[in-house]
Amino acid sequence: MNNYLSNIFNKIENLDVSFKLFLTAFFSIVFLRSILEGFSDPGFHGPFMGWTTLLLHMPIWFASVFVWLLILLKVLTKSPIEKLAKVQLLFFPIILFPPLFDLIITRGIGKFLSYIFVSNIGELGEYFIRFFLQPTISLGIRLEAAIVFFVFGLYVYFKIRKTSIAIVGVFLTYVILFIFGSFPSFPAIIYSLSGFDISPIIFYQILAAKSHNILIAQNYLFPQQNFSEKFRDFFNLIISAQIFISLAVGLIMLFFLWNKDKFLAFIKNIRPLRLSHYWFMFLIGIIIAYSLFGFLPSFNFYNLLALVLMLIVIALLWLTAVGGNDIYDIEADRLSNPQRPLVLNKITISEAKNFNFILFLLSIIGALIIGYQSFVLVFFSHIVAFLYSSPPFRLKKILILNSFLIAVASLAMILNGFFWIVPELKLTQFPLNYLILALLGGTLAINFKDIKDIEGDKKTGVKTLPAVLGMEKGKFIIGILSFIAYLLAPVFLKEIGLLLLAGIFGIICFIFITKSRFNEKLVFLTHFIYIFSIIMFYWLK
Repeated sequence: MNNYLSNIFNKIENLDVSFKLFLTAFFSIVFLRSILEGFSDPGFHGPFMGWTTLLLHMPIWFASVFVWLLILLKVLTKSPIEKLAKVQLLFFPIILFPPLFDLIITRGIGKFLSYIFVSNIGELGEYFIRFFLQPTISLGIRLEAAIVFFVFGLYVYFKIRKTSIAIVGVFLTYVILFIFGSFPSFPAIIYSLSGFDISPIIFYQILAAKSHNILIAQNYLFPQQNFSEKFRDFFNLIISAQIFISLAVGLIMLFFLWNKDKFLAFIKNIRPLRLSHYWFMFLIGIIIAYSLFGFLPSFNFYNLLALVLMLIVIALLWLTAVGGNDIYDIEADRLSNPQRPLVLNKITISEAKNFNFILFLLSIIGALIIGYQSFVLVFFSHIVAFLYSSPPFRLKKILILNSFLIAVASLAMILNGFFWIVPELKLTQFPLNYLILALLGGTLAINFKDIKDIEGDKKTGVKTLPAVLGMEKGKFIIGILSFIAYLLAPVFLKEIGLLLLAGIFGIICFIFITKSRFNEKLVFLTHFIYIFSIIMFYWLK
């Protein structure tokens, strides 16, 4: 028997499954589960669940559970993650069992499959201890859980031959599944600690009724008249936002456990100052919305959650752009940036493409949770990054256009912040003077990024000011353009009081750019302090 099981597990572990085939299989199974659940939990406008359930909530939930169980398997067995993931995937169709089983025993009626909803810690403990005896949990779910625990324990035992570790693994599997299964009850449980019990459903209904104070998916919700439909979408998006962050944390841990050296190489390649630039642009968009309309979102947990999610999405977008640029810049980087992970072969091109696909997918899903406007602007930014870096266009080779595209990407983040606050406005309601300032100022100011890449750009035919004019003349012209860019702010903002400030920072920036030992960090810091100073100017005014 042991040899038979060993042969089965070994065959599964050594299956030839490509990364994209793996993802296709995973999401196909999740989609089938969602369709099957639709028999007992149909949508409001037809036979299937709403899109927020079908395309966001359920895929994110199952992906997060899959990742955290994979982390547990890795910690317990110390086996390669590629092998463990294949085993999990082959047994993953077990998630189809509950809706199918419940449909059969109810003769086609089905059983509503939901989270565990409890109001206080005592009820949560009761469910934890007596999970398999709870009649409110469908029999299909309970049988599914029993099968999962059995297979998980059996596989852990097969890998390490220790009964005690296998039992611990089963218990921790139960803990992970129970946490994810009862997750929406946690706010109500926390609230109950103050002495007042409230049903989780009522808790979220109250939140949905006050959704005008909560920014997550506000631009999905304000046109809806049916409160039940509005509540369903609101619940899906609020829960999806929280589970998405759990998924992101899990993937980071999984990456580290998979290969520490590749993880560290990836982290060192993030270029935090350039990422911070786009975070600043997003913040500027929020401030513009506030300065024009006097609206700031309420300070509450869910708006803080939305802000964290937005910052994560922008980071994912940036990392996707970095990855794509590195893949097609590898020859130039051998001269200009020899420390890059692709040049050092710490990360292969195939791995970089897989990472980029995951980063792209996560950024799109995260943006969809936040709102339709954010999704459009994030997707637009991906297109700009593709046109900038990738063949056949590779527009970064064209002088001026390369800087203009980065200004366009910066503007997209400003618009992202702006419409996150006022999602009901039209695109034409964004002030024209701010738009021109972002495009013109950005095109002039951003050229300093090309200084350190001069050798690689010359070799690969990328036309930048340093590559065309030479290092010294190029730096001088870039310094002048940056100085002009700083002066544009008081002109387009119609704030003469900012001229002195702009002149001072413009001169500082010029000095840093034209120094014999150029340091990009000093230019970025000048840039950030100048933006912060403008913000403080308006705040004090």
